[in-house]
Amino acid sequence: MRVVPNQRGPGVPLLMKLGMEHGPDATTEDRKRSLARDLEDAMHNRLRCRAAIELVLSGTFERAAGPGAKGKLIEKAYEKK
Repeated sequence: MRVVPNQRGPGVPLLMKLGMEHGPDATTEDRKRSLARDLEDAMHNRLRCRAAIELVLSGTFERAAGPGAKGKLIEKAYEKK
């Protein structure tokens, strides 16, 4: 999972943009949309935050190597402009 902010902090936008990898069972666009909608609803119901989820293929995000290593969780979209 990656958080993709469009602006510098410390403020948090009302709609948080997230990138998430999907597994091999999400093969059709309809299945991907349904999965993203289910995740968005679950986040709203349990965490009380709104998210726009973009699903990408498993293995897209860089992995941290070694035990206890931390991967990159934030992709600064505002730095790519």
